[in-house]
Amino acid sequence: MRNLKFEYLYRDAGNYKIFGSLYIKNNLLLPLDYAEFQIRQGLIDGEYFYPQELGINLFSEHLNPSNIFDGWYEFEQISETEEVIKYDFQWQDFISRLTRE
Repeated sequence: MRNLKFEYLYRDAGNYKIFGSLYIKNNLLLPLDYAEFQIRQGLIDGEYFYPQELGINLFSEHLNPSNIFDGWYEFEQISETEEVIKYDFQWQDFISRLTRE
């Protein structure tokens, strides 16, 4: 079974970027295009999300504290993966957190 990798980034006010990803167990065997459609429905303007909803924090020592914007993260892409991974979420839990249902 191919699972899903949700890739995102944090961009600070100085345009410094930090990339991250979450792994989602595709227990419903969703096609990739449908999974992306559902994700985009839950995003702000089809692109942004609040990281707190997913328990994400990418701040690091590389960021200038005066540039930190404690707000939205950007969705990069969703892809299928066969990597042997520890899953961050089951699909239903992920999408309900993202859409705050």
